[in-house]
Amino acid sequence: MINTIPTYLKDAFVKGFTVEGKGQSLNAHGRKSFGDVDVDAAWQIQQNRYWEIKGVAAKIRAFESYLIATGANRVQSQQSESRYYYYEGVKYRFSAHYYPTGSMTSNGSNGGCKVVDLCADPHLINDVKF
Repeated sequence: MINTIPTYLKDAFVKGFTVEGKGQSLNAHGRKSFGDVDVDAAWQIQQNRYWEIKGVAAKIRAFESYLIATGANRVQSQQSESRYYYYEGVKYRFSAHYYPTGSMTSNGSNGGCKVVDLCADPHLINDVKF
């Protein structure tokens, strides 16, 4: 795995969060997102977010690989590319897109199966033990 952030991401960051053409100070959106810091500090925060997201994505891929390797029951959606696996009484959703009405995560309180939507709520992978 390459441990550098692609240049285009920094370029997009500068374009989206700094005063146009100057790149020296945060615009209003940048200040709202990162606080009252300089551009270098904001870029460091953004890099940390990037690596956190990459780490979560890697955990999700590893969990799906584990489910496949253990022969977990997989159900393919008939309406989309979403995949559902049943593991230890929980239904896990894997997908490259969000559900149209938001997260499908539920605690099963409505009498159904507990559902964990790892597309809409990727941070929940941190609660999964495998």
